Amino acid sequence: MTELIQAAESIRKIARQLEGFKTAADALERLGSIEQAEREAKSAAAKARAEVEAAKAALVEEGNALAAVRDEANLTISNANTVAASVREAADEEAQAKVARANETAAGLVKEAQERAAAIEADAKSRAADITAEHRAAQAAVTDAEAQRDAALRDLAELQSRIAAAKAQIAKMLGGE
Repeated sequence: MTELIQAAESIRKIARQLEGFKTAADALERLGSIEQAEREAKSAAAKARAEVEAAKAALVEEGNALAAVRDEANLTISNANTVAASVREAADEEAQAKVARANETAAGLVKEAQERAAAIEADAKSRAADITAEHRAAQAAVTDAEAQRDAALRDLAELQSRIAAAKAQIAKMLGGE
């Protein structure tokens, strides 16, 4: 009968030791989840930074396109004014008729160029606003990802502390045999 009691006590002792191993395994599993979350957060932050850089580049391209359209409009206006000035120099009625037609043509070209420039400028401003909004959203995503990473690092530190305590407890249990 004494052997059975001793066996039962030995089995209980082993069961208590295994509980510590289960706690350590759970802690390691949570640590692995936190590390995965950190990798995902870093990946999301890198992607958001790349999107911000692409948005900045697109904004620069839109600004360059707007400048080119303005230059083209100014050149069209300049050309129209040159045509109108040269036609005005003629003294006869035919020259005066040409001046009138040239002024009408110039006014139409100017109006068309101004309307086109205004439309392109409005489109560029709209795109710039969209890009700015995307940039702000990307910055917010980066901030959120960094906050999640910081929280994960705090959780990691806490888990490491718990693991150290569990290791100490396991060592104490194993050393106490």
